[in-house]
Amino acid sequence: MVINPTHIVQIDDLKSCKDLTISGTGKVVISSDMRLYVYGDILNNGTIDGTADGCHLQFCGSTTSQVFENKGVVTAPLNNLSLNNPNGLSISSTTGQIKVLRVNLFWGTITCSNKLTIGNGGSTYGTVQRGAQAATFPAGSFDISPVFNVGTGGLNLLYTISSTEIDMSYEVPSTSGNPPPGYVNYIYIDFVTNMTSDIVVTDSINLVATTFSIGANKLTVNNRINYYGGTLLGGANSDMVINGINPISIAVFDELENLTINNPGGVKLDTNLTVNYTLYLINGQFTNRSFLTMEAYSTIYRSSGYLSSAPTFKNSINLTYSGTSPITTGCEM
Repeated sequence: MVINPTHIVQIDDLKSCKDLTISGTGKVVISSDMRLYVYGDILNNGTIDGTADGCHLQFCGSTTSQVFENKGVVTAPLNNLSLNNPNGLSISSTTGQIKVLRVNLFWGTITCSNKLTIGNGGSTYGTVQRGAQAATFPAGSFDISPVFNVGTGGLNLLYTISSTEIDMSYEVPSTSGNPPPGYVNYIYIDFVTNMTSDIVVTDSINLVATTFSIGANKLTVNNRINYYGGTLLGGANSDMVINGINPISIAVFDELENLTINNPGGVKLDTNLTVNYTLYLINGQFTNRSFLTMEAYSTIYRSSGYLSSAPTFKNSINLTYSGTSPITTGCEM
């Protein structure tokens, strides 16, 4: 399909094309909640306007990789950019970053992902989805970190169905930007997903199904974890920090190297957990009930936090007290 100069094509229904060439002063406008499926390449010398709520620009090849060559204008921010092609999509842009609110990586890899900016500052959000509902193929990915410029809406990461486990990757910020490295607003887990770097979750983790594994990384939770059938997995080298001000319940299987409790609203433990190295009781009550075990020669560090009941001690442990106010010994003894 070729859009000639001065011509404007309005996509007001579900439409598809093979190659799409937009000439200078030509324009494609995707209406709200509409989708333009492209099965070939895009050469944009004009304008693509996909800013309407819920609209999608989706690449859907199968036998060869696709190309999105931008020499014109992609009106910011593009609402949804989606990839469903096992051979991937290559992006080039000579007229600046392509700014997009949501990228759906159903299948395949976006090459030159650094040409994308996730979010558009201000009050905008940024969302990256990997995998697709009922998928029988592996989740898509970025080949390199995009630029992040998420506004107050935060960065949201969704992990849906895939034929293989999903290792978190370039969708997690790793360089300076907005949000800072490792910071995520919301995580949705509907398939086996593994952390590969430290992450700070400012709003919520939502465990819908299967497992979310911390691995040899640090997971910091600043608000809440919602359990809808999924499981949070720790490990011998896993660290977890619980911050916030509101009461929170945690269920993490079945060991952590270090656990930090820093929540004046209190933290409740809902499953058996062994802490191998150090339990930091910084602030608030840790309602450990009968679930907590301290490994032999591990350490409990107390400042303003405390245990609700005595844990199981495998052997002797170390105790450290810190702060400017007197501390009355408790169930850590």
